[in-house]
Amino acid sequence: MRLLHAAYFMIGLGTVTCTPITPASSTPIQSIPYPNRPVIEFPLGTWAENLAVRSNGQILVTVLNTPQIVQIDPLSLLEPFLIHQFPNPDKADGIGGIAELAPDVFYVIMGNFTISDLEGTPGTYSIWEVDMNTFSGGENGTVITPATVEKITDIPGAMTANGLIALNQHESILLVADSKLGAIWSVNVKTRTCEILIQDSLMNASADPSSLGVNGIKIFNGFLFFTNTQAGTFSRVSINANGAAIGAAEVVQTGLITADDFIFDMAGDAYIAQDAANVLTKVSARGQVSTVVGSFNSSYLAGATAVQFGRTALDRSVLYVTTNGGQAKPANGTVAPGKVVAVYTETHVESQAEMVP
Repeated sequence: MRLLHAAYFMIGLGTVTCTPITPASSTPIQSIPYPNRPVIEFPLGTWAENLAVRSNGQILVTVLNTPQIVQIDPLSLLEPFLIHQFPNPDKADGIGGIAELAPDVFYVIMGNFTISDLEGTPGTYSIWEVDMNTFSGGENGTVITPATVEKITDIPGAMTANGLIALNQHESILLVADSKLGAIWSVNVKTRTCEILIQDSLMNASADPSSLGVNGIKIFNGFLFFTNTQAGTFSRVSINANGAAIGAAEVVQTGLITADDFIFDMAGDAYIAQDAANVLTKVSARGQVSTVVGSFNSSYLAGATAVQFGRTALDRSVLYVTTNGGQAKPANGTVAPGKVVAVYTETHVESQAEMVP
């Protein structure tokens, strides 16, 4: 595992066919953790919020408590690169969701999110383009030619813009989950316009300022799946080609404490990061629930925030999980360093194997 020193950061402290997911008991099945390893550990206080995997296998990590994107090598053969330090930290102090809309062209959410009270600041959220096609790096994390970064648009009505996915590459449409508004925004990066596309009661947060509703979002088999962090639910709503809802949303799974971002595998199984529960949970296509890595009282996966599969022949079955170290709710009362953890799904067997809890 590579350790990052604080000097790296300026931190202030295709549809597939499968068996559809069906509702199941909210009681997790006790299972032996999947083989896993820590990839990188960030300086204490780093909130690694989300990640995207480039086609070359390198991982882009967004940082919520300072407006940065960092690139890390999952094999730790290359030093980390600071891809970009965004401007205006007083107005927008962190980076949230990240999504790839065209080959090696990524979009991120920038905005002001106060970690101490888990509350976003309306009027600070915007979408930025990060074109990695122009990026090249040398030894020791030295940037030779930078990524091309451009602001696309503000989202003036957003209250807490959070999850981000690509809807339509041809039409250049992104979808943004607003955790406080309980809505999905549509953002057209060509016209640089945005509008509320979906609102559903299953996406809502409560009146508590620190509550977060809809969070992670993904499209699978004609449905928009989403987590609701406060409700602890995993739900779905049928959508058309433009992303508009067809009917009301329905709950797929309950009992997922502080469910955050997630990803599907080819079999239709969902892997869900549960922030304050400090675990990565699997909800199978048949509706079975099991813990993949972590435990409530362990700091190993404290504050699990997001998850993505690798993209090379070596790691297509490997999940990469970002964590914030438990800053929202420390495991055993102690904040741990944020990190990225690799989880091996293809080699998992129900027997004692190499594992960290």
